[in-house]
Amino acid sequence: MIIKAFDVTRVELIRYEPRTKLLFLKAVLSDGSVMDGEFVFGRDIFALIEGFVQWVKKNVSAGKEDDDNFLQGVRVVSLKNDEDLRNGLYNSFVRFDARLRSMQTLGDASTFMHRYSALQTLKEVLYSKG
Repeated sequence: MIIKAFDVTRVELIRYEPRTKLLFLKAVLSDGSVMDGEFVFGRDIFALIEGFVQWVKKNVSAGKEDDDNFLQGVRVVSLKNDEDLRNGLYNSFVRFDARLRSMQTLGDASTFMHRYSALQTLKEVLYSKG
């Protein structure tokens, strides 16, 4: 049996594509490994966070295998800071969603285009363990 317990130390928003609503996220784990993934930003923030956590657990490297033949195919992956990560990501995504919604009420085209281009080049730390 392979047991892996780890922390997510940092989650960064690398890029956002407003047309397709794709978020490009980078997760840094406690063992130093880095994972990049893309997620669709919809109205259900809880589903986005759940999908992100499941993606991290699925793609984390298991480490070394032991010699136990009976449970050789079983892999247990646990996230030590699961609750803290979910809360931090929720707060960050709520702020990000408010920023997107505020663009819908803009009346000036030049202000809208300025904020639109700022969204395309946005890089932000969504969660940092600390």
